[in-house]
Amino acid sequence: MTATLGTRTSMTDNEPESSVSVRRSHDVVVVRPRGGLDAALADELRSTVLDTSGPVVIDLDECVLIDPASLERLAADPALPETSELAIACRRLSCRQLLVRSGIGDHVAIFGRLEDALQAREFARSGYGTGWGTVAGNNRSR
Repeated sequence: MTATLGTRTSMTDNEPESSVSVRRSHDVVVVRPRGGLDAALADELRSTVLDTSGPVVIDLDECVLIDPASLERLAADPALPETSELAIACRRLSCRQLLVRSGIGDHVAIFGRLEDALQAREFARSGYGTGWGTVAGNNRSR
């Protein structure tokens, strides 16, 4: 079961439209930023994640990572859910490699597809696997 919870949008004269959409898939909130992921959109993403309850997957498939440091600050933010409640999904290998190199993988599980993140969560709930737990220095794009 999937339900759309909302969309936040921002746009400036020189930049393409960026937005953050939120939907629920089973017991997981899926947050999907669109556009260029810079410090401003990362702040909007942080606000959106903090406004949700329960486990969250940040799906980066529809955005371009402009400033990976802003996403790293987001992943290490102590106000965000525990690492077992937060995951990142991105189909692009270059994006996943950048996330791992920047240290985000030490804080948050990274998956190659949204479906993989959702499946890992379901398997862990049924007693199979570690779910979204991370092992520092060993989080290679799943």
